[in-house]
Amino acid sequence: MFNQWVTAILLLSVLATACSTMPKSSLEKISQKEAESFLSEYCSKYSLKADLDQELFGEILVRSSTKEFKGQYPASIHFSKDKSFTLEVTNLIGGTVAMLKGDPGSVEVFSPSRPQYNRKGIKQYMGLSIPLFAKLLHGDLPCPDSKVVNVEGYEIIIKDSGLEWRIERSDSSSGSVPVKTRILEQGKLKVEMLIEGWNSKDHFAEKVKVHTSEGDLKWSWRSRELK
Repeated sequence: MFNQWVTAILLLSVLATACSTMPKSSLEKISQKEAESFLSEYCSKYSLKADLDQELFGEILVRSSTKEFKGQYPASIHFSKDKSFTLEVTNLIGGTVAMLKGDPGSVEVFSPSRPQYNRKGIKQYMGLSIPLFAKLLHGDLPCPDSKVVNVEGYEIIIKDSGLEWRIERSDSSSGSVPVKTRILEQGKLKVEMLIEGWNSKDHFAEKVKVHTSEGDLKWSWRSRELK
């Protein structure tokens, strides 16, 4: 009985620590001016940030429950100056578990252990268009093309190409970086992106989770170098 109590207390401590590091959504109402200012700062579509034209080398830890692979593995990322990119997920002995290779136009998916899911020329991955997925993988906060911005309570709402984006900011103690972006199609959730960590010094998303009907994909940066 004593051991069960100790186990329960340790589990609660771990959960409390995990929850305390996760940014919390702000429930403060946001004005139109605040919404536009926020987007100009963080979203590449509204700011003067570089559009994937910086060469990037990095290592991430990725956890997946997608059809290509399941489990937690290290991965390498390389973005070239021509905007092509490669994401290679490897096992502990260096073997390829899965690979995404392409450019913002289309990518090839390669899964040695599940060749039935290999495919070329795909235009979207995890429910996101390849340009948006590439931006997110690069560390950016992807935004839609439309610059018609509305607010509803504490959410920023943008409608673009039949999709509705709902962006929530985190509370002020987390630097007002969005913790959640939901993309709806015909009123139904299509993609949910959670920014669990933001590097305010180098201005990129450190910890990201993408949730769709295709599964969950979560990654965190271990090393990141821009050229």
